[in-house]
Amino acid sequence: MEIKQYIGRNYNRYLMDYIRDKDGMPVETTKEMQKRIKREYQLMDQVYKKQVGAVPDLYCIMHSNTSSYGDNANVSSANAASLEKMFKLNVNREGFSYNNRKSSPYDLTRFQPQAWWWYTNHLLMRVKDDLPAKEQKQIKFVKGSQRRCKKWQLVKGAAEFKQNLIALTSESESNGLLTLKKAKVVDCKLNCEFLGNKIGQQTVYLKTQGTASGKHNFASYLSLSLENNILYLRQKQGGAIKTLYKVDMFKLEDDKPVSVPKDKRAALSSELNARGRFAQNSTTAALYKLKAFKKKRQKAKSVKEGAKEYVPEIQIQDPGDVKAELTVKGSSLTLTVNGQKLCQRQIKEQAAGGVALESAFGGFGQSQRNIADDVYDGAFKDLVITSPAGNWSHTTGSIFGTRSLTGSLIICNKLNPA
Repeated sequence: MEIKQYIGRNYNRYLMDYIRDKDGMPVETTKEMQKRIKREYQLMDQVYKKQVGAVPDLYCIMHSNTSSYGDNANVSSANAASLEKMFKLNVNREGFSYNNRKSSPYDLTRFQPQAWWWYTNHLLMRVKDDLPAKEQKQIKFVKGSQRRCKKWQLVKGAAEFKQNLIALTSESESNGLLTLKKAKVVDCKLNCEFLGNKIGQQTVYLKTQGTASGKHNFASYLSLSLENNILYLRQKQGGAIKTLYKVDMFKLEDDKPVSVPKDKRAALSSELNARGRFAQNSTTAALYKLKAFKKKRQKAKSVKEGAKEYVPEIQIQDPGDVKAELTVKGSSLTLTVNGQKLCQRQIKEQAAGGVALESAFGGFGQSQRNIADDVYDGAFKDLVITSPAGNWSHTTGSIFGTRSLTGSLIICNKLNPA
């Protein structure tokens, strides 16, 4: 765990392969590997019988999605020799929840709910996707506030209305789309906090024209979108989509850049400390600790000194949190993100139009775990649209409208929670 942030995808499970050196070459013979793996199962048998009283029938091999029981045919055979004697069932793959009578008892598949599945509909969408078509209708998605839900038209996916938040779950490797009924806005100010994970897409559409069919096919719109941690401000008119502004959120928030050499130094220092913690004796532990100390003090070139900046790969579970404010008045537009005014420019004026929300699958990123998780949750918190002209009256629902004393119109999903 101490070096997890540094190794990324460069790791393996010792039961699934030969033990290898830094260049990927085996450091043990096939007989040594077979003896080692056999010994592991013997120890497993002893621990279960001592601590539990018996070996359970079901086993879940680590890690999944290899060829049979390992990354190598010889290793797979070594696992099979012990595994199939000790257990009656084995979960050998992950990514899908459905098994039937034709499934091999030693090649069962599962999906594993993850900590970043913040909303119930994510789990339900995954289960629905795995079921045979005739059984998918049995899945009933969570809607939350029925009063708010009735004010929206769900075009695709699943939507849950939770107090001051709308969670829009996409369909597998596709999108989710939600449109607000009877909505017409011209000049307005949009405030919204985007809470979906960094890999994926969550979009607010304003001034939409045309019929939605689950894709970006509105005839015209103005949109603010977070896509794999990049913020886009776009306008569509006359069939052409123009990017008005674009910013990488990592670079925007990266006020203390770390160089590749400094990151490598920190990784090696952490590895040495970890080795010291688990050393066989105090002398070896002290030597590792000394090496870690020297490595930490070793000179490493910084970004200011010309070294390349270290940019970590986004993982599928990385949470996002972006607060945005977009003001549109005639042909003038202003965008503020996380308190920073980023864009102020002139645009082509657009006619009044509707409001829509979208979430979309953004790819698997560099996640080695649960790679088949192709469902995405867009999360729109404290969505507020203010229209100074007071030309939109929408009084109930997930977005709540009311006229203030100044004549402005506030459309907000945090008012009057059910």
